[in-house]
Amino acid sequence: MAYIFNSPKFNNIVLCGILITFSMAILTPPSCQAANVNFNDVAFGVRIEKLVEKVIRYKDKGDSHKLLDIMIDIKNEVQGYTGVAINLDNELDKVESEIKRSGGKVNKDDMKKLRKVIKKKEKKAAHKAFCMEIRMLNPDFQLTGDDEHMLYMARHEHDKDEQEDATAGELPLRLTIGVTVALCGLFLFVLPPPPCKVWGADLMKAGTALAIEGYVNGQEDDKHDSKKKKAK
Repeated sequence: MAYIFNSPKFNNIVLCGILITFSMAILTPPSCQAANVNFNDVAFGVRIEKLVEKVIRYKDKGDSHKLLDIMIDIKNEVQGYTGVAINLDNELDKVESEIKRSGGKVNKDDMKKLRKVIKKKEKKAAHKAFCMEIRMLNPDFQLTGDDEHMLYMARHEHDKDEQEDATAGELPLRLTIGVTVALCGLFLFVLPPPPCKVWGADLMKAGTALAIEGYVNGQEDDKHDSKKKKAK
């Protein structure tokens, strides 16, 4: 018996068997559950997770400008994933309703300014995406007058950015950040994956609370300033 296990032929047979088994394990399709994994969904989840991390980071830093850009990125990601267009006016109405439902108030004039800033951000992002698509898909394509105008606008947006920053700077910081974060939460909450619903609910709560806090503190600051004026 010991002679059989020490035989070179037997060892070769065992080695061949191991190699065949290993090859079959590599080449055999995975189980049904693993085969159903959609790598596009995985990539989308990774992108969303990174965007959520940025939302939290810029919220903590108080950077409203970067937050607005990230909000537009999340909106575009969700639209691309679901195939459903998002109407920002409708979503802003939902945020306002949530703030009121939670016992808060919103200054109408400030909200109008914020809507204008958000619409400009959305329009600028759409222009950039359109121009990039034209250049990537049709590098030799002869542009029309309208296309050249859009490309010109996309190249010379520095002045517009400064105007947007100035307008955004006039808005209450907590309101701007709160509404933007709540919008991000609304976009994520409609997605099926459980992590997105958790992130969405948390961001909606945090954004709503921040917007309410901003309004209350703003009212207190106004009262404090009026008292100072009267004292003078």
